[in-house]
Amino acid sequence: MKHFKHTQLKAFTLMEIIVSMVLTGIITAASLSLYLNYSNLVRKKNNQMHCSKENLQFYQIFKHEFDQALVIKKFKEQVTFVLPDKAIVSYEFDPDFIVRSKKEQLDTFFIKAEDFEALQDKSTSNCIVIKMTLQSCGESYPVFLNKTYSNDILMNSQ
Repeated sequence: MKHFKHTQLKAFTLMEIIVSMVLTGIITAASLSLYLNYSNLVRKKNNQMHCSKENLQFYQIFKHEFDQALVIKKFKEQVTFVLPDKAIVSYEFDPDFIVRSKKEQLDTFFIKAEDFEALQDKSTSNCIVIKMTLQSCGESYPVFLNKTYSNDILMNSQ
């Protein structure tokens, strides 16, 4: 009769495998949670950067053309600038966006402009003031532009 030799195989017990799977699941769930929180934070920051970039771009263009303008005219919710090269630029302030038109080109800025005013200063007839509050992505940015015309420009614009 043959005797079989019992050899012990080295292996993991069922309990060790279950514990390792539970630990792997916990680590995976924690990693996924951290990843989702981080990706949401990055998405919010990208949206804020986009809003800030659009606000800054609008402000720089508007201020540059305001400073260059020889004539500034306001009609209801629209402002028109006549630039030194005789180009006419108009800005239309809609409740949800601002449309800039120059020649055949239209630019749309998805910014809300609230409390828009274009006033001629009463104390000096050669001063114009533009005030507004820009709103985008829940942030408010006050804008105040002041321009004093020389008497030569005033005579040329009349």
